Amino acid sequence: MSTARIRPLFWATVICLVYGLAPAGAEAVPLGKAVYIKVSDQNLYLHASGGSNPGAEQTLHSCPKGNNHPNCQWVFEPSPTRKDAYYIKISDQNLYLHASGGSNSGAQQTLHPCPKNNDHANCQWFVEASPSRPGAIYLRSAGASLYLHASGGSNPGAKQTLHPCPKGNNHGNCQWIIEGGAVAVAPPPPPPPPPAPQAGDVMAGERVYLKISDQPLYLHAEGGSGEGAEQTLHACPNRLFPK
Repeated sequence: MSTARIRPLFWATVICLVYGLAPAGAEAVPLGKAVYIKVSDQNLYLHASGGSNPGAEQTLHSCPKGNNHPNCQWVFEPSPTRKDAYYIKISDQNLYLHASGGSNSGAQQTLHPCPKNNDHANCQWFVEASPSRPGAIYLRSAGASLYLHASGGSNPGAKQTLHPCPKGNNHGNCQWIIEGGAVAVAPPPPPPPPPAPQAGDVMAGERVYLKISDQPLYLHAEGGSGEGAEQTLHACPNRLFPK
């Protein structure tokens, strides 16, 4: 007998949310290690314009690694309040990547103290593996389905804002590559358990009586189960199996 369950008058809908399914790169760096965050389609990096100062805007820069600029390097720190989320800290100050004014479309990215006990969603990020560029990731704001992207394209000086970044469009300026290692992408959550049996549930294939709601009368085929038999209401005495 099938275990599928049929509910009278309504159906249960299962929604599956798919998150990143694979690690973003070959190695997972230890949390606390400084990394570069490169836009996926150019040799340009996320950096704090003018230095690691409160309110500094995030733009793309060539960030020559030989210069070891601290405002070109970032540290991923796990969120203490949101599972699988990260804070992204500039390497030389206790300042974090955040969406200025909230997790809104077009919000500009600046540096902010982001006190972790305040649990600001616009200070936290989810790492999602790219389905189209091996080794690349999307950085999604914890407060909305919006992603870090280089406004106007992957050009030197491009400002970083939040954008819907439809993954089917494979925009290079919405995707990032971690250099110096890759931050591990959380595995997808397990599927929800099946709903618990409830009164009125019936098993698919099980014989049941269909009773009209306001009388002790049942749907039945007049005169027997022959082709063309009309459906009428009947008392159906001597029922041989449960209602």
